[in-house]
Order: sequence, then structure tokens, then C-alpha cells
Amino acid sequence: MSFKKVLLIFTLFFTLFFIIGCSESDTSAKGSSSNSAVQSQQSTDETSKTEEVSQSEEAAKQAEETRQSEEAAQQAEAARQAEEAAQQAEAARQAEEAAQQAEVARQAQANQQQAGQSAYYANCTQAKNAGAAPLYSGQPGYSRKLDRDGDGIACEK
Repeated sequence: MSFKKVLLIFTLFFTLFFIIGCSESDTSAKGSSSNSAVQSQQSTDETSKTEEVSQSEEAAKQAEETRQSEEAAQQAEAARQAEEAAQQAEAARQAEEAAQQAEVARQAQANQQQAGQSAYYANCTQAKNAGAAPLYSGQPGYSRKLDRDGDGIACEK
């Protein structure tokens, strides 16, 4: 074989190896870039899943807080209504008690007026025994004959 043929074969092999090497490096570069892309996509997917889980947890937490605040508001409203009902019941009880006391006072006053209008004491001993002494001028049961000194106060001693 001649030197030219060997050189030509050597050049062809060299070129062939060069082309194969370049294509493998492109493939490995593409593979590594596609691996990087896959890893990037996976990390993006994991990040988005983590964010979704985080958002879901946050939404659940907010829903729970909202539910608790609504429950607290309902309890406060129920307590307020119970307090209001108790106050109304107490006011009604006090009003009825005041009405009863007023009725008792009115009846006592009417009885006293009836007793006082017909009150007649023959002497100061009767007035004292009835608990009416001393008698002042203008009161039922007052009489000039019971007023010894004429000063307007009978049965003063």
C-alpha cells in the first residue's frame, strides 16, 4: 500500500471518529440538557405541588378561623339575648313588686283615712292606746277638750 492510500484511510477514520464523537457529545449534551429540563420540570412540579399543599393548608386554616369566629359570634349573641331576657324578667318582676307595694300603700292609706275620719277619743288614754297621741290640730280625732293648754297639740304628755 502506498503512503497516499494509508493517509487517505487514516484521514477517513479520523473524520469518521470526529463525526461520531461530535454526534455523541451533542447527544450527551442533549441528554444532559434534557435531564436538566426533566429535573427542572420535576422540581417545578414539586414546587407547585408544595405551593398547592401550602395554599390548601392556608385555606383550611382560614376556614377554621372563620368558623371559630362565627361560632364565637353566635355564642356572644346567645349570651347577649339571655342577658337581655334576664334583664326584662327582672324589670317585670320589679314593676310588679312596685305595683303591689303601691296597692298595699294605697289600701293602708284608705284604711287609715277611714279610721282617722271616724276616730273619736274620749280621753288621752284612749288616744295613746290607739297609738295616735299626740294629736295635732286638723288631724282626725283631735278635739279641743283633749288639748289642755290650747296650743293645737292634744295629748302631748
